Amino acid sequence: MSLKQRISRSVDKAFIALDDLAGPMTLRSQTGDPTYDATSGTMTKNERTFTVQAIFDKYETDRVDGTVIQKEDRLILVKPQTDLRPKVGDNITDAEGIMYEIMDVESITAYDEVFLWELQARK
Repeated sequence: MSLKQRISRSVDKAFIALDDLAGPMTLRSQTGDPTYDATSGTMTKNERTFTVQAIFDKYETDRVDGTVIQKEDRLILVKPQTDLRPKVGDNITDAEGIMYEIMDVESITAYDEVFLWELQARK
């Protein structure tokens, strides 16, 4: 088994082991600028909706600076899936229906493959 396969398998096992913490969340990702319908006078968002496996966590106290990372920000680990590329400004909704805006996105990668998305999210 290659190292790439081992990393992928380890991420899968971690999400299974944390099943009570990891759950399905809804991530809405903007795919382009909103479009204006002149007939109805409304704006339509161009977005894709993904159901993702995610783990919500709080930031360690020493990482909270009150500016870039605020006290109520959440660290969200998201299991990657095909075509998912979270961006700043996208939204993620937790299991309780609370929506967070994505403030920062980091990818955990190896061998040019994303094994985990790390999102900073804010209410």
